[in-house]
Amino acid sequence: MPEFDPRSYAYPSRRNVVYARKAMACTSIPQGAQIGLDVMKAGGNAVDAAVAMAAAMPLLEPTSNGLGSDCFALVWVEAEKKLYGLNASGVAPAALSAALVRELGHQTMPQAGWIPTMVPGAPAGWAELNRRFGTKPLPQLFAPAISAAREGVPVQVNLEPMWEEDARRIAAVSLAGGLLSALLFSAVFRLLADPVLHLCGATEATYAAAYGYAKWVVILGGPFTILNTLLANLVRAEGGAGAAAFGVSFGGVLNILLDPLFVLPQFLGLGAVGAGMATALSNGAAVACFAVYLVRRRGATYLNLLPANLRYAAQYLRPILAIGFPSALQYALTVVATAAQADFVSQYPTEAVAALGIVKKLDQLPLYFSIGVSNGLLPLLAYNHAAGNHHRRAQAFRIGSLMSFGFAVLCLVCYEAFATPLVSLFIADAATVRYGAVFLRCMVTAMPMMALCYPMIIQFQAMGRARETVSPCVHSLSSRT
Repeated sequence: MPEFDPRSYAYPSRRNVVYARKAMACTSIPQGAQIGLDVMKAGGNAVDAAVAMAAAMPLLEPTSNGLGSDCFALVWVEAEKKLYGLNASGVAPAALSAALVRELGHQTMPQAGWIPTMVPGAPAGWAELNRRFGTKPLPQLFAPAISAAREGVPVQVNLEPMWEEDARRIAAVSLAGGLLSALLFSAVFRLLADPVLHLCGATEATYAAAYGYAKWVVILGGPFTILNTLLANLVRAEGGAGAAAFGVSFGGVLNILLDPLFVLPQFLGLGAVGAGMATALSNGAAVACFAVYLVRRRGATYLNLLPANLRYAAQYLRPILAIGFPSALQYALTVVATAAQADFVSQYPTEAVAALGIVKKLDQLPLYFSIGVSNGLLPLLAYNHAAGNHHRRAQAFRIGSLMSFGFAVLCLVCYEAFATPLVSLFIADAATVRYGAVFLRCMVTAMPMMALCYPMIIQFQAMGRARETVSPCVHSLSSRT
C-alpha cells in the first residue's frame, strides 16, 4: 500500500485532512461538533458524544436532521476487538400498503407529506446506544440540546433558501384557500340569501334594501373583502407592515368618501344599496393597491399562485387551519351573535331594526381599532417568542393591550355622553334616534373588555397555542346570545 501523503489528497474535497491526538467530533455545522467535544472533555466516550450531537442536530440543522429520522451506527469496542452495528431505521405504519398509496392517487411514493413518514427510529437508537456503550445518563446528554432550544441558536446560511421555499408554498396555499373560500361563500350566500336575511331580522319592508346591500358586500364584493384582509396579513407577515397599513387605510378612507356620495339623496341617493356599492368598490381598490405592491416586488415577495407551490396544499393546509380556525370561529360567532340580536330586535318596529344597524356601525369603530392593533402585534409577538425574547414580547403585548383598551374606553365615554347626536348623524327620524341612543349606551359597555380580548387571542396564536382561544370565543357567544 502506498504511503499516505496529506498534501496530495486523492479524494474530491476542499478541506484539508484533520488530525486529532485523543478524540474527534464531526457534524455538518460547528455548533454540533462543539457539543460532542464538550461531552468528551467532561469524561464521556465517543458514543456519549454521538448521542448528544444527534439529539441537538434536529434543532441546529432542522432541514437535515429530525426526531422522526433513522439512526445507523458502527461501534468499534477496542477492549473486545469487536465491531457492533445498529440499524434503528423506522418502519412503515402498519396500515400502509402499496395498494393504499395507489388508492390515494399516487403512482410512486410521494416525497413529502404524511404518506412517506415512518415510525421514528432515531430516539430508540440513541437509547440503545446509550444503554449498551454509554457512560453518561441521557438527561445529561440531552442537556445541550435543551439549553440551545431555550436560549436560541444561530440560523445556518443554508437554511434560508429551504425556509424561503416553505414560505412561498404556505403563502400560495393561504392565498388560494382564501380566494376559493371567498368564492364559495359568495355562491352559498347567493343561494341562501332569503332565509339568511330573514334570520338576521329583515322584514318585508326592509328586505329589498337588505338584499341590495348584501348583494354588493357579500355576493359581488365578498371575494374582495376577504382578499383585502388576507393580503394585508400576508404582506405584514413578510415584513411589509407599512404597505399593509397603507392598503387597508386606502380602502377605509375611500369607503368613508364614497359612502355619502352613493348614499345621500343630494348626490346619487342609492341608500343602503349605495352603501354596499361603496364598500365593495373600496375593498376592490384596496386589493388593486396590494396587487400593484406585489407586481412591483415580484422578485422579492413570497406571495404567488404558481402551480408548483400549490402541489403541497395538503401538507400545509392542516397547520394553517389549526392556527387560523380560532380566529375564524371568533368572527363567525360574532356574526351569529349579531344575527341573534337582529332577530330579537325584529320583533319591534322597523325603527328599532334601523337603529340597530346604525349602532353596529358605531360599535365597529373601537372593535376594528382593536383588531388592527392586534394584527400589528402578531408578527412582533411571534418574532420575539420564536427568538426567546419573552421580555420584549410581554412589553409589546402590554403596549398593544393598553392602546386597544384606552381607545375603547375613550369611545365608551364619548358614546355614553353623545349617543343621541351621534345617531342623529345617520338618520333624522326621531323614533330611530331614540332607539339608537338606548342601544348604543348599552352595547358599548362591553367594548373595553372586547378590546382586551383580541390582543389576548393574538398572544396565544403567536405562541402556537391557538386552541386555547376557542373556549373564550364560545363563552362570549353564549353570554351575548
